[in-house]
Amino acid sequence: MLLYMIRHGESTANPMRRHAGWAQVPLTAKGEQDALVARETLKGIEFDAVYSSDLVRALQTKEIALPGISFEITPLLREINVGELAGKLPDEATAIYGEKYLADKARADFHDYGGENREEHEARMVAFLHLLEKSPVPRVAAFSHEGTMCRMLEFVQGMSTPVKRHCKNGGVCIFEHKEGAWHLVHWEDR
Repeated sequence: MLLYMIRHGESTANPMRRHAGWAQVPLTAKGEQDALVARETLKGIEFDAVYSSDLVRALQTKEIALPGISFEITPLLREINVGELAGKLPDEATAIYGEKYLADKARADFHDYGGENREEHEARMVAFLHLLEKSPVPRVAAFSHEGTMCRMLEFVQGMSTPVKRHCKNGGVCIFEHKEGAWHLVHWEDR
């Protein structure tokens, strides 16, 4: 099975690096262009199943990249929940919470802000992979978020110490499931 993970196009939160988390932030005009680039990358590939995060930026990207293709919406593909930090700039959060915020952000632990931590985020992503494994099909497309794709990369590569990788908006990363394990095929850095 090949899993094409597509990061949403640029959202209104991305240019200023605002925390978005589970906030429903739409694509920018550039984000729509990013989705068109993804469309070109995916052109000619027939998918047996298509999934999308239920957050609007991923849904909009799916509709532009694979218009008219039926798909399933799942919250398993959401970005990490940052709770009350959603919409805040890192400088604003630092001014409010100080060094604690910086340490929590580095660990991806947003519990104290009403969100979730790295382990909970990864558990959602792993649940999605297990869902795919139960009914394997040759090609799957999934529209998601950079943080979720990074958790997947860490899981697939067995990293105990997270390494921050970036995937460009509208980027397509490919994973393969064979012989009972997931493997990275292609990572699209920004």
